Amino acid sequence: MTNKIYKKLFKGRIASAYSLIQKNIYWKIHYALFGMPFVPYHISYYLVRRYCNITTNCSVLDLGCGEGALLNQLAIDYGITGVGLDLMQHRLDQAIQVSKTLKLPIRYFNADATRYKSNKSFNACIIFDVLEHIPNISEVLKVAYNHLKEDGRICIRVPYGEDKKYIKLEEHFSYGEDHHEHSGFTEDALQSYLENAGFTVTNSIKHYYKLSELLYEILEVVRRKSRFLHSLLWPLLLPFFKIEFVTSWGHKEPHGLLIIASKKRNHV
Repeated sequence: MTNKIYKKLFKGRIASAYSLIQKNIYWKIHYALFGMPFVPYHISYYLVRRYCNITTNCSVLDLGCGEGALLNQLAIDYGITGVGLDLMQHRLDQAIQVSKTLKLPIRYFNADATRYKSNKSFNACIIFDVLEHIPNISEVLKVAYNHLKEDGRICIRVPYGEDKKYIKLEEHFSYGEDHHEHSGFTEDALQSYLENAGFTVTNSIKHYYKLSELLYEILEVVRRKSRFLHSLLWPLLLPFFKIEFVTSWGHKEPHGLLIIASKKRNHV
């Protein structure tokens, strides 16, 4: 009964369930009200819900799942089953804690996305903010293809073009954990990778977040000096992240690229 109440409480509220694993009462309340104070998860979850056609009770493979905020939230909102892979164990520990606490049908593995092997197949595969860190993109897409059902689809988000400022920011704020192998991707380049792997691109969405990028910089600088002050700024700035990145106003070029592709039948 308690798990059902929790799931209703956290439904549609990205990463607010992570309040369950906070030991300090202040952070329990803060996460419950405003969710995990990490910009990319809020943006990514908006994109997944709007464009990736995740349906009730489908199965999802998340390659590079991080703290599992996307998978766990999809399990709460849609009742999906899923598997998440990541190389960072300390990130997976948070994902596992939340999943176990809420008894979600999600399993997490500390594994290389280019070498994952399983007999399980999935309706969808999510690869968000991962390919720019992978030297051999074809191997990741091969893993995704081999683990998707015949009508399966893949959803990929990457930096658009040569967004070198984004790379510099991410590598700086991730404390050296996330080295970049690629500066970004154009639609043609990513479509070529996907077609060679056996996918057909069905949709591509460019998105913009110039203001959000600036606010993200401010928040991260503040977070390094005072986590408490960061927590006070987060709810004030969160509405801007939800609104600004979906409009092209004031931007010369897009910042991010979301590609949706379906699995071809009988690809050799």
